[in-house]
Amino acid sequence: MPVSRRATVDQQPPTAVKNSIFVSAARNEFEAIQVVITASGAGGAAAVEIDFPNAEKLTVYKANFVEGDSVGLADELVPLINNSFDVAGSGKNTVLWASAYIPQDFPAVSQLNGYGIMKLTLPNTGSAFEIPLDAYFYDFQLSPSLNLASVVDIDLNLVSPDPQTAKQVLFDHRMTPKNATWPAGFAYDVSWDTPANPDRCNGFYTQTSKGNTSSLGFLADRYLSGSAWNCEGFPVQVVGGNAPRPAEFCGQNIGSDPKGTDSYNTAWGEYLNGLYDYATSIGVEDKVVYGVQTASGDDGTAVALCKLARARAPGLKISLSEGPNKAVFEQCAYDIWVASMGGFDKTDAYKREESGQKGETVWLSSSLQDLPPYPNPVRQDLQGMNARILGFASWSVRTTGHLYTNGSNLFTSRNPTVRLELLREAWEDYEYLYLMNGLAYPRPCTLTAADVPALSAAQSLTEWTYDDDALMALRHQMGLYIEGTQATPPKLSVNGTTEGIYINFQGSDPSSDVTYEGKTY
Repeated sequence: MPVSRRATVDQQPPTAVKNSIFVSAARNEFEAIQVVITASGAGGAAAVEIDFPNAEKLTVYKANFVEGDSVGLADELVPLINNSFDVAGSGKNTVLWASAYIPQDFPAVSQLNGYGIMKLTLPNTGSAFEIPLDAYFYDFQLSPSLNLASVVDIDLNLVSPDPQTAKQVLFDHRMTPKNATWPAGFAYDVSWDTPANPDRCNGFYTQTSKGNTSSLGFLADRYLSGSAWNCEGFPVQVVGGNAPRPAEFCGQNIGSDPKGTDSYNTAWGEYLNGLYDYATSIGVEDKVVYGVQTASGDDGTAVALCKLARARAPGLKISLSEGPNKAVFEQCAYDIWVASMGGFDKTDAYKREESGQKGETVWLSSSLQDLPPYPNPVRQDLQGMNARILGFASWSVRTTGHLYTNGSNLFTSRNPTVRLELLREAWEDYEYLYLMNGLAYPRPCTLTAADVPALSAAQSLTEWTYDDDALMALRHQMGLYIEGTQATPPKLSVNGTTEGIYINFQGSDPSSDVTYEGKTY
């Protein structure tokens, strides 16, 4: 069953019979499979073994179903211990997930039947039976860089008690923690206005008192520049952006207006200047972004804070927690506009991205409040395509980043969820499109080969396919196109057709006019 189809405990097995599982992947890519076991009789102890030569980080999970909702979809992925698990009985489903990493030195292999094998020993069978794993490994690799800046606001302790392990887990999922330099940081309350700062409110505190390996300079060099880690680093460090400015800062009161008093803004401007100067001194000024959060609809404050940042720290990248807004950008432009799903305006977004004057880009953000037909990977009661489609949808609407504001619900008891794994699939989809586009981002009002599959899968944020089988077939064809095996860029094919669906409102005479509410069409 496709991994983007989240199983339920009572879901009936498919009627189609297949003798193997097919996987395809590029180098530097993770690939996942899902196996649903339906026991007609009693359940009991079972075991699984997977042999997949040359793959790394092979992990097998049992999926737990979400409790407390009417759907009960598989979500939490619990790693197996000693390859053992329990099978539910009486027609109930048991879901196994497995993921593996295809390393960068992996050889290209055209389709090879029986490349790997899954051995299952189920209750009351007495012996193991084997499921062949057929494979196709493309002759290219995904970029080691995270070309879509997928930022997740999360307490790293919810991922792992070890910050380095937590960061590696997120990087492996092509995601960036909002504070990539944790336990140090660039935020005002740990680097500027803090009692620990010996030069409080006058100099940037690099937190050297925590020891060299916990200092801001060391952690920024490691996790933003990638030194002594993976040579890439995370693509961005967002400073602030999840709350308005504090009421008190460096002994100054902000006053009744969130725009701030002159004395407050003078002190805040010194912090912004110090933030940019320090980021520049350690070579990460291109990755540090100062995030602005204002009350909804408070355009005046958004303009004022933009102008303050431009005046005091002209080179500092700044973002706003809303989409491009004419009332703001006609007076001051942000580098990054972070639009909610419902707040994304294609016309204004394209104008800002196409202007190119400041290299402005637009990100999307996901939250629990996003309602269908917008894709929502946050909710546990929605099917997996709500996460998987985001790579195609982001490309189609020309966004280059994604902010996930509810990072805590991507993990359960430090175990990954199906939604987390599907977000990785989505960001890998984006990397495929990036490769199809000649290692370049999409541009507004310009169509390329990458738009053929992207727009056929997701025309907009509200028009996207729910057909996970068709999407898997499309992704395989994209891989064939990138490596040069397929000559033309593929389109999504549903029920054997790639053509659009046309609805005729003209009755038996398709050449006649249509009149509706006094207007003739």
